[in-house]
Amino acid sequence: MSCRSGKVQVAASKSVAATDQLEKLQSRVEQLAKEGESKFYAEIDAHLKSADIDDATEIHYEKQTKVEYASEFSLDTIAQVVKDSLKAIGEVVSKANDKDAALTPEKKNMAAVVLSQDAVNSYCKVIDSVAQAAKSSSKTSSSLSFSMIRLSPGVIAFLSATSTSLMEKDTFGTEAITATTISYRIMRSVKDLENEFKFFSAQAAMAADMKLIQTQQYLAETADITLKAFKTLQIGLLENLMAGTKTITEYMTEDAIYKSLAAAAEADLNTRLNNVKQLTKGGTGMRTMGFKKGLPIAVIDALKHVLSKLSGSGSDHKLVVELNEKRLAEGYFA
Repeated sequence: MSCRSGKVQVAASKSVAATDQLEKLQSRVEQLAKEGESKFYAEIDAHLKSADIDDATEIHYEKQTKVEYASEFSLDTIAQVVKDSLKAIGEVVSKANDKDAALTPEKKNMAAVVLSQDAVNSYCKVIDSVAQAAKSSSKTSSSLSFSMIRLSPGVIAFLSATSTSLMEKDTFGTEAITATTISYRIMRSVKDLENEFKFFSAQAAMAADMKLIQTQQYLAETADITLKAFKTLQIGLLENLMAGTKTITEYMTEDAIYKSLAAAAEADLNTRLNNVKQLTKGGTGMRTMGFKKGLPIAVIDALKHVLSKLSGSGSDHKLVVELNEKRLAEGYFA
């Protein structure tokens, strides 16, 4: 399945040559995604093994290609596709759980895929951060092009993205067109469901609270992933600036977008953590203890290295360096 942003569609409609180029671009990125499929599956296996999950089975696999100008953020173009996918996944999980005589009604209820608008929006933001990482030439950002999200107890979504671009001034102007293929594979594990049930049962003050705790916990985890992803992408922009693949104007524009998305994710995270705290009567839960600990040391070291290089590159980058040194000192990335 594929979609094109409005700006790209308008540009393509002006000539047959533009349409042909877009089709070739789309074919190229889909071929790259196909070639990377074995790596995607290998990463999934490694993550499942590290989580001690050995009974996972695939319940959904889909690819979607987005074609857009490099600076565009078009979450709305994939939101409906994701929502439809989640609905289908929820029905599959429900049927599989109904057939499993070993699962109690409480576990079946907990395993239901949450289809709230909050959950869909959170998942879309993670997908977009993965897509933006795939489009970046930054080494730091590329580490984000794979992600694992738990949609509900026993239901885990794996994401991967591949991107390529073209620059054709006569057809599309001075900005690059990018095609990004997003692959997502949804796995079901009864073992994970059992483990999650034990975890949330221990947190819940009453059985009726369990589903609420679980929902807020997963939304918090998703917000935490999104927050760290967009801050990492901000560092990736600095690497692009250092490499000369972005101008200062492009850097400032895109940095402002990522900063806004990171701020929204942090606000959402704080809301979810407060909800969990209230639902658990003051507790935070084991997994929330790892939230808001900042970016990995390797990423912070990459930031310091870039700032050191930019500091010695002349006065052009002075404001950018000062801005990010201030962020580092104030704990923005920590």
